[in-house]
Amino acid sequence: MMFELQGVKIPDDKEIVTPEVGESLRRGRYEKAEVSGLPKFVKATHRVIELGSGIGFISTFLAKQLGVQDILCIEGNPSLCEFAKRVHAVNDIANIKVKNAVALNDAGIPGEIDFFVREPFWSSSLDPEGDYESAVKVPALPLSEIIREFRPNILIVDIEGGEIDLFEPLDLTGVDFVYLEIHTRKIGRVGVKSCFDALSKQDFAYVQRISCGGSILFQRISKRKLLKSKTGEVGFRKMSKQKTDVRPQRKAGELYTVRLHGANAIYHDRVEGADEQHSPWFRGKRRPNKNPDMTQMVSHTAAADYVVQGWAPDAPVIDKDTRITAFGSCFAANISKWLGKRNYRVSTKDPDAQNAYVVRIGEGMVNSFVIRQQFEWAWENKSFDEALWHGYDREVYGYDEAVRTQTKGLFDNTDVFILTFGLSEVWYDAQTENVFWRTVPKQYYDPERHLFRVSTVEENRDNIDAIYQLIRKHRPDAKIIMTLSPIPLIATFRDESCITANSVSKSILRVAIDEVMRARKPEGYLHYWPSYELVMDVFRAPFKDDRRHIDPLILDFIMTQFEHVWCNDEDGNIPSLLEAWVKARVAAGFLPNRLGKMVGKRMGERILMYIEKPQFEDVADAEASRIMLRTLVAEWKKVS
Repeated sequence: MMFELQGVKIPDDKEIVTPEVGESLRRGRYEKAEVSGLPKFVKATHRVIELGSGIGFISTFLAKQLGVQDILCIEGNPSLCEFAKRVHAVNDIANIKVKNAVALNDAGIPGEIDFFVREPFWSSSLDPEGDYESAVKVPALPLSEIIREFRPNILIVDIEGGEIDLFEPLDLTGVDFVYLEIHTRKIGRVGVKSCFDALSKQDFAYVQRISCGGSILFQRISKRKLLKSKTGEVGFRKMSKQKTDVRPQRKAGELYTVRLHGANAIYHDRVEGADEQHSPWFRGKRRPNKNPDMTQMVSHTAAADYVVQGWAPDAPVIDKDTRITAFGSCFAANISKWLGKRNYRVSTKDPDAQNAYVVRIGEGMVNSFVIRQQFEWAWENKSFDEALWHGYDREVYGYDEAVRTQTKGLFDNTDVFILTFGLSEVWYDAQTENVFWRTVPKQYYDPERHLFRVSTVEENRDNIDAIYQLIRKHRPDAKIIMTLSPIPLIATFRDESCITANSVSKSILRVAIDEVMRARKPEGYLHYWPSYELVMDVFRAPFKDDRRHIDPLILDFIMTQFEHVWCNDEDGNIPSLLEAWVKARVAAGFLPNRLGKMVGKRMGERILMYIEKPQFEDVADAEASRIMLRTLVAEWKKVS
């Protein structure tokens, strides 16, 4: 048996891995704080000495996960040294040296010293006080000499209280980082202070952002004072309160360099007229998109500015002659109903397409496998040996040639495909690997053949890309809009809770869609409509009491936003986005319910009076909400 923690395999040797140690490994607690900090400062080019290397977990993590090539482990317990070598071997690590010894400061006398072995092994130390299993003689070596010979950049220390005497006196020349496990219960506050003082004398400073619990990182201060992360990015820290203001006058958009205590710091103004950037962190050649605060989300343009931004077409492409086919999850039905009500040409209103499954039960095709099947069946005449498609009443939807031909005709004449993906949990036929529309009717269920699984990002990405390529092959000029349905799972077949299973299901699909978008978006035919984000990230309480169906007023706003972005009504009769937004904010609980009736009846004067009442101050972002409502009333007056 093997334990595995952070990608490191550890043999289950009962002599070493006692029940207490095993429990720590199983629960992922073993050296959790220490290992969490390592990726934040360790680089593959670093050379590392580890004092108190234990079972070899940290050294293996450094080599296997961070790519460190030169590591020297020093451990006082002979049994742990042999076990650490086994750990290195089972993880295919050959570049770590293990030495059975203890390290002394410059005042220590080399020779042999008693090392007291205890259970669990992490309690072993040089301290003779308390019970111990055995005392063993081990070599005592001067650490300064080891450092001079090995030339480490990093010294990792976890020696069960021995740190109190280690650093005073000690020559740490060449060491940039000391990663110290401080055992306060053993050395007390005075001992902690002595460690800090001793390292401070050698120009080491405490690094708060990486230190965690008893795992403390010290970094040597130099004039440049660089703190390098794993990715090689550089952070500058202030060396003193002295201000550096030697930036030359220059035009916006130019690069300029300053000397910051001996180091070069590059600043960049990214846009004409922008304020000077006072942080030396590189932030890209263009202004990054930031997450809005709550006040910024009050405006009726917030959804377009902070959610749709980057996903909108250059210009609306849908007019009253554009032929639209929308199917997939039930959210596709909402789009079809809205556009149909607004007199756009949707497939659900086409009398020649009413037998096509994508019309009859289009909102029930909730996974990417099934949507792909419809395109392959219609355009490629792909056949399936088993009954995969079942209706709401458990009836079999067969592979009728007349239906296939009608579906092909519908696809052949579609200008815009709107495909909504709903979930990544699937039922499939174990013999053929084909996936069902939904689960299997009870009368057909075969436990040996009909199985459940969670499909992967890769599978869904491949399905979505195959759908894209099929459309490009057969309808090369058609636009494709992909969406992720915000409607959550009603139930899951997993052992875990439905809410957490839904998070996984949606995440898999969202990543798969994004991977295809990043690859295909530059071609100009594939688009994404962020219906999921509009529902989940813009509104406080978007669902009805069943926590599945979206409040109609919120849904109306999302459809209105879609129409404003994608549709071109020559008569200019697109509904007011501002009015739909206010109604949706009432439904979501951002605005008082009594405003809903006033807005619904366009009671402008009543609204203006109401928002000046003292109780309106209880509304979050009251002033921004007042401005929004005044703008709405002004819009009504302009129209009338």
